[in-house]
Amino acid sequence: MQVDLHQPLFPLGVGAMLFMVVPAVWCYIGFTSITNFAGEIKNPRRTIPLTLGISLAIIAAIYLAVAWVLSGLVPWEEAAETAIGVAAMGFLPESLGIFVICGALFAFATTMNMIMVTAPRAIIALARDKVLPASGFFSRINRFRSPDAGLLVIVIIGLIGAPMAYNVLAYIVVIIIFMMVIHILESLGVYLLPKKMPDIWAKAAFKFTPFWRGFACIGTVVLAAILLIMGVVMEGWMGVVIVLGVLVLGSIYWFARKGYLRGRGIDLDKELRELHPDAKTELEGG
Repeated sequence: MQVDLHQPLFPLGVGAMLFMVVPAVWCYIGFTSITNFAGEIKNPRRTIPLTLGISLAIIAAIYLAVAWVLSGLVPWEEAAETAIGVAAMGFLPESLGIFVICGALFAFATTMNMIMVTAPRAIIALARDKVLPASGFFSRINRFRSPDAGLLVIVIIGLIGAPMAYNVLAYIVVIIIFMMVIHILESLGVYLLPKKMPDIWAKAAFKFTPFWRGFACIGTVVLAAILLIMGVVMEGWMGVVIVLGVLVLGSIYWFARKGYLRGRGIDLDKELRELHPDAKTELEGG
């Protein structure tokens, strides 16, 4: 590396660096997907928190190392247009340069695999809780133990988005906004868990004080607001309009589904408060 290429640290100013926080969050957000496999992991209450902590540290170290090396090989004016594989070919033997390029291709493949493996499980959960109609179909597991119906739904959603031809950053902004909404609800759930579900809280392998639960909840809301503002500045209001439109349609569907089930003697709120039998078994065994 050429040390002088690391100067200045922020050639376009700190503000430009801060705006890159939005797409940078996308690079880290997938590591939480392991929570979707809680029902298939041995002792998930202990395993998942440890895995998240260890993997986040490793991922952060690798990402920072790659950025540090790249910025020491290529002038910052060219770095944005230079693929990591091209930079690697400039100082590594050809065979190792090709290895780096293949690694980048595998990174794309594993990202898609993560989406295709984890997202259908959300479909299964919604179907089991009767939020979706035809619950038997959408929660189906085939002979290969794959959620084929849920996978089909995710593929269709992807095909709907593809023809819109937005740039990658626009998609990232929309996804980040959705994820922050989910994380706000999750952090609020953790904060209220001791009060709402004391039995489950008593069996938790990791417990946080009220201060840290409140810190996480408030911090998530603040971070979501910051990312939302940055996303609007970067990509305009279209991403926010898309998110709000989906949330409105989802709310309409939610109340319509509740009314439909109420007419058949099913209380959807009560259904969602009950743990799935697999989760109950894990808690009792723990």
